[in-house]
Amino acid sequence: MVKERKNKERLKYMGSRVREERLKQELELADVAYSSELEIPQLSNFERGKSEIYGTSLVLVLAFLNIDPRTLVPKNDH
Repeated sequence: MVKERKNKERLKYMGSRVREERLKQELELADVAYSSELEIPQLSNFERGKSEIYGTSLVLVLAFLNIDPRTLVPKNDH
């Protein structure tokens, strides 16, 4: 139960970091989704911590937004 809660918190944190950066760059969900080979709802759900994205799609999102993967880990998780 604790592990599941912690995983949900991590997922929510990761999604919020992606959303924060997307908004900072004044980009629409469609811009990032298209560049990352994702559907808009998939990216939206990820940003809200409702679902995960993996592998190439995640790498493409991070590269498009120029996000260092190390910043996706909450500081208290190091």
